[in-house]
Amino acid sequence: APSGRDPQTGQVAPADPRNNIGDLCAEERSPRNRSSSDTVQDPSLKDRPPAGISLLILHELCAAASNSTCLSAEKVEARERKFDVNLKKLGLQRDAREDQNLTTCEQAAQQMHELNGRALSPWHYYIDRNDSRYPRDIIFAECLCKGCIIDGREVNDYNSVEVRAPMVVLMKTKCKDADTYRVQKTRIEVPVGCTCVRPKITK
Repeated sequence: APSGRDPQTGQVAPADPRNNIGDLCAEERSPRNRSSSDTVQDPSLKDRPPAGISLLILHELCAAASNSTCLSAEKVEARERKFDVNLKKLGLQRDAREDQNLTTCEQAAQQMHELNGRALSPWHYYIDRNDSRYPRDIIFAECLCKGCIIDGREVNDYNSVEVRAPMVVLMKTKCKDADTYRVQKTRIEVPVGCTCVRPKITK
């Protein structure tokens, strides 16, 4: 590992023997390196990364190392359960049920009952399923019309476009070892509804 200079003395500091990211992360998470209200710590034992590595960078390296670790099926399930609890706390997960009430633009123009049917750009819901993702089933919105419903009929002078919202999910990829997986948080764009817009005009 490269040596660093002491910013106060200007002398070259010896290379830190803790040059393994796994060891660094384990030490960073160690209870002896965490402050406690009822424990007096030696100042030398405070959170102190090796020379040349800031705490922020160390946290990022540890997160990257965690994401690159292959986990057993049991550990993957445990992580999914923990992730599910956080989703429910934030109210970001809704029941994955398909909405079959509206299937066509003409039907939406005639009924105009629920919010997704009363909109100028009506939509319906369907289940997007991905076995490599958690949650596996997510409700997606799909526009029923290419144009917009005005005065009870579809008008193609305007366009219906999806409204998307970001959502954090877990993506699972299989490792070389049998029954082990790599799990990583990923942000996806989820269609949540539709809106009516003017068409793009090409010059």
